[in-house]
Amino acid sequence: MNEVNFPRKVKEVKFGEWTLDPRRQCISDGEVERELEPLLFNILCYLAINCDQIITRQDLIDDVWRQNYVDDNAINRAMSELRKVLKSDRQKGTIVKTHYRKGYSFFVEPIVIYHEESDVYEASATKTEVPLVIETDPLKPKNSKFAFASIFSFVLICLVGFGYFYSASEDNKQQTPYLSLTISTMKNRLYPGWMASIIFYFYLQIKITQRFLLFLKDKTKVTWLLKI
Repeated sequence: MNEVNFPRKVKEVKFGEWTLDPRRQCISDGEVERELEPLLFNILCYLAINCDQIITRQDLIDDVWRQNYVDDNAINRAMSELRKVLKSDRQKGTIVKTHYRKGYSFFVEPIVIYHEESDVYEASATKTEVPLVIETDPLKPKNSKFAFASIFSFVLICLVGFGYFYSASEDNKQQTPYLSLTISTMKNRLYPGWMASIIFYFYLQIKITQRFLLFLKDKTKVTWLLKI
């Protein structure tokens, strides 16, 4: 399979009196500028790129039309239109030559002019689409305060519990039966600080769980809606 179009680094192609602009798909002889139809542009580029060989009708069908079958009349009509486009007051010679029962060839030697590297880079940069980057908002360091508060509450509960059982053991040393602790005695030992710590601990656990579930639901749009 032969090349059909010029690469992007090609700035223009000169042949005869014409100058081809591959990007704009037009030709100019300095006086007349003509825009080519897509099919004619592809045929012209195909012939110019493969100017060192005879292009058969089957080559045109396979590489330009890219179909299994193309009627001969369609090929003849396209080549006739291309020849008309390549005729001007300044360009009167033959550009496309017909080889009887063989095919076609580019009759003049094309001169390919390339962009400078900086121009190619700038052109490719202007056409490069910048991908949309959506920052994920994982569990940020600032939210470590919740983990710290949770650990602090847990330690506080442990200390309170230790104080409770320590005081109970002291009572046992004083010959106070453990089973004789009345309900009023239990209430006195379960003082408000312990209960408040338990409530605060479970409150933090619920909040942290809610935010973690929200993070799992949509990792690309973590929205901290549940604020303490």
